[in-house]
Amino acid sequence: MKKAIVTGATGVIGSALVNELIKNEYRVLVIARKSSKAEELSKKENVDVVFCDLNALDSLNINEKFDYFFHLGWTGTRGASRLDEELQNNNINISFEAVRLAKKAGCKCFVGVGSQAEYGKVKNGIKLSPELKENPESAYGKAKLKARNECRKLCNELGIKFNWCRVLSTYGIGDNENSFVMHIINNCKKGNVCNLTPCEQYWDYIFNEDIARGLKLIAEKGKPDQTYIIGCGKPKPMKEYAQIIYDTVGNKNAKLNFGAIDYYPDQVMFLCADISKLTEDTGFKPQVSFEEGIDKILKLL
Repeated sequence: MKKAIVTGATGVIGSALVNELIKNEYRVLVIARKSSKAEELSKKENVDVVFCDLNALDSLNINEKFDYFFHLGWTGTRGASRLDEELQNNNINISFEAVRLAKKAGCKCFVGVGSQAEYGKVKNGIKLSPELKENPESAYGKAKLKARNECRKLCNELGIKFNWCRVLSTYGIGDNENSFVMHIINNCKKGNVCNLTPCEQYWDYIFNEDIARGLKLIAEKGKPDQTYIIGCGKPKPMKEYAQIIYDTVGNKNAKLNFGAIDYYPDQVMFLCADISKLTEDTGFKPQVSFEEGIDKILKLL
């Protein structure tokens, strides 16, 4: 039986990753702060939870050997906290400690999860690829990129295979209630008017179960030191995503009010993943269409 350690397992990607791993007969050790979500994970078969703040990873002693370490834990991924340099730099230190813990646990591969923010704003029509030059603008993006560079160096020193993946627009079961997708779902279910921006931007949404499959494949088949992009590779206008959600919910009392809200300052208008390297090295292809993903979410609400 393969064994993996996961941080950030209570988030929308991490929870899907745990499910993907146990479905494939992994034993999983979750490192998480004490919470109701973490306690629910501990009830799953072949899942153990160690309750530990990420700032205390250096205090952990793991007395068995594991194969893979998936580091998804990161504080300050939304809102104003993305601009907090002190908070974001602390995430870099946590990532270093995660690599050192992976070494202590005998892991042969460390997979870190980055962000599209590492690229900053790119011109419309430019796909995000491993070869594209990074130009982060936010403290969050800069910290993710520094964590990638420094963790890769440390993994090479410690003899651990290193992989990094940059995930594009995520949606799925367990998503944040304030996300674009969940905001529309919740308002449509209630029959409310849903105020939105003009929704002219093209984004690349990918279901969390597909991301989880990609992470597992990267750990098992990814090439050393390679950064991969995880997305669908087929962006759509946000207005189209919104309409799909509206139609799938099927509550005609609801209304999508496009243009009621201004775009955020420095709104990213185009996001598209180049997944060719990921597919070439691991065989990854997205399996869940946006329509299927929304249907999966609705069945659990």
